[in-house]
Amino acid sequence: MKHARSSTKGVYIPPFRLSYLYLKEENKVVLLDLYHKDEQ
Repeated sequence: MKHARSSTKGVYIPPFRLSYLYLKEENKVVLLDLYHKDEQ
């Protein structure tokens, strides 16, 4: 996530990782991806 999605955030929910983007101007959270940690 460091390069291609540098503006995204992630949260670890074992055993998955959820990546999201917060749009402050619109006060919205956009869910981008939910994937198994071992498949990064």
